[in-house]
Amino acid sequence: MKKRILLNDPNLLQSEVRALQRDLQDLKSSVETKRQEVASLTNELKAVQAKNLNLTHEVASLQSQNGNFKRAFDDMEGVLLKSGSVYTTWGKRTCPNRNGTDIIYSGLIGGSSSSEPGNGVNTLCLPHDPEALPDHVIPLVQATANYGHLFGAEYHFSFNKVVIHDDVPCAVCLAKMSATTLMFPAKRTCPPSWIKQYSGFLGSNYYDYGKNEYLCLDENPDYIERSRENIAGLFLYPVKSVCGSLPCPPYKNSTLISCVVCSLK
Repeated sequence: MKKRILLNDPNLLQSEVRALQRDLQDLKSSVETKRQEVASLTNELKAVQAKNLNLTHEVASLQSQNGNFKRAFDDMEGVLLKSGSVYTTWGKRTCPNRNGTDIIYSGLIGGSSSSEPGNGVNTLCLPHDPEALPDHVIPLVQATANYGHLFGAEYHFSFNKVVIHDDVPCAVCLAKMSATTLMFPAKRTCPPSWIKQYSGFLGSNYYDYGKNEYLCLDENPDYIERSRENIAGLFLYPVKSVCGSLPCPPYKNSTLISCVVCSLK
């Protein structure tokens, strides 16, 4: 049964008006609350949009930096590929089978005779296809009576597949991805960040003959297939330690000296 308002009842009418005013006030409060919530959400949305814009800029900046780093790396890699590091493998016809290492040429070891006090000191890797001087230079060179001598090299020991008097090969190698290459005497391992190219043992002239370089002979040496005749030339002997000025320990007397050739990235 519906309640009827008696218009002639002022108290009831006044009560109903107050109720309507309260409802209206509650509605206004609810609307204001919703408006504030909408305003808050709007501000949050703007903050998220601003943050998203900043992140977009940061991503673009990182992508740009990454592109710059990649270009710089490519440029550096290109420089290394164009230059790299050159070294000689003594006692081998080929270069180590390592990524980024190519052979420039294969040859034979040349240097001073063990029985002559003069000539050059450094050891050479001579190519198998020498080129003669032009004709107009030869008479000028022949006008002098004094010369230096260049000889080939022989092993003066037997080891693995080589025997005494075998001629000694060599190979000139390019480590394309390396900045430098170095021989480390008395070591078989490379320092951290270095790449091992090959290891072996030191070779030099006999101690009672003339001087020549210490070379790192590959531990699995090759030889040049020729006669094994003992001919004057550069002789290579294994090198042993001598205690005294050389501290023992850590070294041991009359012990063969190891070596390793390493490249730095």
